Parts: sequence; structure tokens; C-alpha cells
Amino acid sequence: MDDELFNMMAAEASGVFDSERRKSSRGSGFHYSPSVDAHAHMLNMRIANYLAVHGSDEIGKDEFFDACVTCNVDPYSITQADIEEIRTKLKELT
Repeated sequence: MDDELFNMMAAEASGVFDSERRKSSRGSGFHYSPSVDAHAHMLNMRIANYLAVHGSDEIGKDEFFDACVTCNVDPYSITQADIEEIRTKLKELT
């Protein structure tokens, strides 16, 4: 994942995660279930809070991975389709 992805994810904190499509790309055994939607929402809220506290619209990779681990979301499960969905949402918001 590149910095652009992290910046887009950080900028979009309204719940773009589609847990039914996302699968772990690293075979870690991480599987999404309806209850994990709450974890994705927690991740969005944590990133939004981080950005508000730091007065920035960007988040670094380390901070993003820490947020994922804290919220029990597999950072390697984010797919190209997720990136495109985030871009679409950002275009709608701007």
C-alpha cells in the first residue's frame, strides 16, 4: 500500500469498509463477520480523531498500522476495490 492510500483512508472517515468483499491477502486467517463492521467503524473514528488532534489531513503508515491493530482490522485486507471506493467517496465529498 502506498502513501496515497493511507492519505485517502484518513481523509474518508465515514465507513467505506465493505466487509463482505474484503478478504485477507496474506492468508492470516482474518475473516470479517458482521461484528467486525464495528471494528472498521472504530478504525475510521480512531483515524479521524488522530487527524483532528494532529491538525493534519494525512496519516503515516506507522500510525495507520497501529490504528488497524488497535481496532482489530487487518491492514493487509484492503484491496484495490477499496481504494477505488474511497476515491469515489472523496470525490463526492469535495
